[in-house]
Amino acid sequence: MGASTPATLTVSVNPTGLVAADYTGAVTITSAGAANSPVTVTVNLTVRNVSPLVVGPSSLSFHFQTGGTAPASQNLAITSSGSALGYTVAVATTTGGGWLLVNPVSGLTPGGVEVSVNVAGLSAATYNGSITVTAAGASNSPITVPVVLTVSSSPKLLVSPAALTFYFQLGGAQPGAQALAVASSGTATPFVVTSTTTSGGSGWLVPSPLSGVSPASVSVAVNPAGLAVGMFTGSVIITASGAAGSPQTIPITLFVTSSPLLNLSPGSLTFSYQVGGSLPANQSLALTSSGGALSYTATATASGGAWLAIGPVSGTTAGSMTVAVSPAGLTPGTYLGAITITAASAGNTQVVAPVRLVVSFSPLLQANPAALSFAFQTGQAGPASQSLTVTSTGAPVTMAIAASTASGGSWLNTSVSTAATPATFT
Repeated sequence: MGASTPATLTVSVNPTGLVAADYTGAVTITSAGAANSPVTVTVNLTVRNVSPLVVGPSSLSFHFQTGGTAPASQNLAITSSGSALGYTVAVATTTGGGWLLVNPVSGLTPGGVEVSVNVAGLSAATYNGSITVTAAGASNSPITVPVVLTVSSSPKLLVSPAALTFYFQLGGAQPGAQALAVASSGTATPFVVTSTTTSGGSGWLVPSPLSGVSPASVSVAVNPAGLAVGMFTGSVIITASGAAGSPQTIPITLFVTSSPLLNLSPGSLTFSYQVGGSLPANQSLALTSSGGALSYTATATASGGAWLAIGPVSGTTAGSMTVAVSPAGLTPGTYLGAITITAASAGNTQVVAPVRLVVSFSPLLQANPAALSFAFQTGQAGPASQSLTVTSTGAPVTMAIAASTASGGSWLNTSVSTAATPATFT
């Protein structure tokens, strides 16, 4: 191609067939009459997949009480919305040295890394670090996740879940109580419980007990008697004197409705998978209504890849749904998902069932049922024993069994103190 100065040239690229990467080329301009001939213009071409990189959660925090046990590791899920992407993981800290650790440092989506902290030699302070995930073929790479480590001489108060919601249909049964788990990151910590309401009067929110020592459970009940149709709000406040993160305020919401309520049983699901072992068995969700039949639709979402599947995705109460997991390709760790059931004509238009998948190289214990309830009327015979079945993935394992109570003394007993899986005991 020839031209005379001044001239404007059009430069184009043809990326057909190129894989995601960075490419470099050049346009060379030569003129026999120019002293600085030839002139080279560098051309850069970046090819990226349309699949964005997805990393979650968006931040991580750890708390360590000096003299206590190191905080548990946490998991970072790395996925892409389209084709699989290769990625690398790097860590950096601004203070405290090399306390932030990840494993593995590379992989292919969907995948994940285990994030841990090395607290040896760290004094009481707040330490900041970051995890950077880079995938050459992602349009939004790299992604940086901030990490905060707090080291203190005091335990940190931990309360879950972060909020509770109740639904009540006028004329129907009173909603069942829900539980708050109270824990601390270090030593056992005494705490007190108070409550407050912002609407509906002061009598409908009833937590118990009003004090305890972590770890413990606080039961939260509601008494909707006399309340009209509407939304009522309040809070349960858990205070542990001297603990970091105290007090913890848990929002409580009560919906009173004249429409039938959508009920889901069980309220959550847990699957366990040992790498190389058999796939976890499918589980079922039962969908019922407190009144007339309700039409519903369902969707499933999951972190770390498309490992959660449900069916059917629509129906009418009373109905059931099969829940399956496909952990192939997942690295060891804990993965979280959710099943959202929507019924437009229900008093509670959406119900969410959390799903937890634990992937491990080692055998995993599974207890069924996940919870037991007893009722006793004073002056009458004690309640009958109930059975608990414990299995494990992979080969049988031996286990120790111990009963403990948060209050009331030693009222809980088990029939055996040691056993090997599979085992059923009372």
